[in-house]
Amino acid sequence: MAAAFLELTKLQKQILFEFVRQQGYAEGVHKLYQRLKRDIGSIEHPAMNSDGDVAISNDEVLEFTDDDLPTVTDDKYLYKGTEYEYETRAVTKKSVVANERRKLLPSRRAIEDYFNKDEIVQIDKQSREANAGGQRTPPKHGIRPILPPPHPLSIVQLDAMRMPICIHNQKQYSWLLLIVDVLTKMVYIRPLHLNTQLSTTQKRRNVADDADDSLRPARGQVTRAYVDFIRRINKTRKHYAEKTNTQYSGNLHPILTVSDRGSENSGLAAFLNKLKEKNPKYYSFTQTPYGRSRFNSIAEGHVRIVRRLMYGIQRAFQEQVINAKKEGDKVGKIYKPQDWHCTNNTSAAYDWVKDCDLCMQRHNSSIKTTIKSSPIAALLEIEITHKIVAQRIKTAAEKRWKDVKFNLRLPGYSPSTPAAMNDYVRLKIYKYGDMSLRFANIEETRKGRKISGKSSSNNFTTRIYKVIAVRTLNKGQILYKVADIDTSNKKEIAWLDRTQIQKIHSETILSTGRSIQEEEEFLNTEASDSDIEADVLPKPKQRHKKQKPISQWQSEEWSNLLKGKIFNDEGKNWVIVDALWDRIDKIYGAIYIPIGTRNIQKNREYQPILELLQDSSVKWKIPWDFEKYVEALSK
Repeated sequence: MAAAFLELTKLQKQILFEFVRQQGYAEGVHKLYQRLKRDIGSIEHPAMNSDGDVAISNDEVLEFTDDDLPTVTDDKYLYKGTEYEYETRAVTKKSVVANERRKLLPSRRAIEDYFNKDEIVQIDKQSREANAGGQRTPPKHGIRPILPPPHPLSIVQLDAMRMPICIHNQKQYSWLLLIVDVLTKMVYIRPLHLNTQLSTTQKRRNVADDADDSLRPARGQVTRAYVDFIRRINKTRKHYAEKTNTQYSGNLHPILTVSDRGSENSGLAAFLNKLKEKNPKYYSFTQTPYGRSRFNSIAEGHVRIVRRLMYGIQRAFQEQVINAKKEGDKVGKIYKPQDWHCTNNTSAAYDWVKDCDLCMQRHNSSIKTTIKSSPIAALLEIEITHKIVAQRIKTAAEKRWKDVKFNLRLPGYSPSTPAAMNDYVRLKIYKYGDMSLRFANIEETRKGRKISGKSSSNNFTTRIYKVIAVRTLNKGQILYKVADIDTSNKKEIAWLDRTQIQKIHSETILSTGRSIQEEEEFLNTEASDSDIEADVLPKPKQRHKKQKPISQWQSEEWSNLLKGKIFNDEGKNWVIVDALWDRIDKIYGAIYIPIGTRNIQKNREYQPILELLQDSSVKWKIPWDFEKYVEALSK
């Protein structure tokens, strides 16, 4: 049975609505509670009248203005003919009983209850895959936990993430670079300007240091972002030292940098090798082994976090636009909601580039469960030290890797009691693994249309179902049969495991203004012209990926063609040793090493074949006709 808690007041609901729906803070219960605790602190809840409303003066809460309060007697005061009373409770401290006024900060349990009854939070809730999972366990492909030393930038990880296409300053953006410090969890994000695919952009190689990113290849933008990340970290530390009148301990340098094998990182190894020559103790570089995505797991985990934050901001902007139209405000193609950080598009592709700085600020100021501190506080050692941060990471890893158990509660997903007969549920939406992304439209969401948005939003159906049968297998696995609450839909769906359904509260208020129970009665007692379209059934469908019409060749043919070919680039001779298929970017790339060196990992360089063949600075030792291959790859 769920623990009792203090119900939210109208003002507290308004505060949560502003954070979650109007400002788009896509955070969980604990993180939002810690953020509110830091922002609101120990502020007392204003007095309320018999209807639960607070006193208002010039559109502001009376207690939060500079106006003089009326005389308060017995925790009550009279304002404009209405009596307002502070909510109190008896508290015993050192055997002394005293009345304590209610705090404005809502409890964690109250925030959780608010989330459970919010329509958009339900739809965007993070789904789970492991039906046999329970408590936090080691990932099935995990090798060992990543335990950084107690020094910022001791381990830095990079990853690129795909975003919906947008136009910013007349340039197209669809990729975002993420860099994270493994110890403090400080995140830096920067949009990558590309023409089409991440690794096939053809741009000038030699450009000035202050040139626009549109003139740089992807690898040039990555190295520039890497330098800017280090500069920002050190600038922040130096500014804080000056602000607190403490001695600045000097600039930090990354000891180990880790990235995947995306071609956007192809120039990073050479860049870091030059830095390492000047700083032998720093700037070591390693890349994810083939098939070992968990090697770069900290960056990959933060990709999901940052994408969810970005989608939350966009979702809030949409809601502000819809509400403004309902209130009769003039909304053009460019619109800036009240107290919003920037203007943005209402009809064209949403410009998420404008949200990057806000996203970084929100992430780096939020409380992280593992280190029990915000990344910025961990970096600057505010009420915590680097040694304690490292120890907390180690302690959390020891707990997570100690045992593997099954059929237990799924943290952040399982309800307080398992779904049972006649419970209301939403069904998980299965998404294809293609690369097409776009932001979900709230009206499309409510109509049940499937949106390709990864797992950042639209993870569960807008249709509501009811459990009509429960089945238990021999090892205790529970399966469910469900049916639509609209009995005109006769189809029953069986048998679903616990990760394929989300138990929801019957008091959830839907976009129709009715609760789920009222909606069921309405659908089954009156003929309604619902415009809700059919949801995608929770049955995964096989979808064969279309091959790109660049060639019918595979890795073996490209390797046979290129292996042993020698070329000169920037005064250095190289020999191609292999050709491989890049599963992420879906292109073929060449692996080459300096002539006279061993074919081992640290000597290998990677470049897409098309980019290598079109590079005018590359001089082949034996000229050959590669135009037909360029033509085939360019199609």
